Amino acid sequence: MSSSVRTIATSLGAAIVLVTIVWLVARATGDDLRVKAPGQDAHEKMMIFLPAFATLTAGLVGALIAWLLRRRPNGRTIFLALVVIVLIFEGIQAFVATESNGTAIWLNLMHVLAAAVIVPAYLRLFSRSV
Repeated sequence: MSSSVRTIATSLGAAIVLVTIVWLVARATGDDLRVKAPGQDAHEKMMIFLPAFATLTAGLVGALIAWLLRRRPNGRTIFLALVVIVLIFEGIQAFVATESNGTAIWLNLMHVLAAAVIVPAYLRLFSRSV
């Protein structure tokens, strides 16, 4: 297994564990984490697998984008700009798609923690010849 693949896998695994822990803490504090899926009219309880799946999916997309940008002279800057834009839109979306501000805050905490683990790991990919 190459060091780049190991970096991606390790960071994704750590981020998935973190968002799952946040989900468990949120549920333990009494928040039902009710969200409205795109195209749905009603809010439904977010199941435990959803944060893990969303983190894995977004993380793999991010890895692909980092891999595509890795040899561009300004690839790191473009990657970081995309991360900031996505986090801003996800932060806004969390307040739009949830039933309560508390749930939106928990979702944003999951986003920030996942990014805090994944982004620095992916930035190391830019300094390697992948």
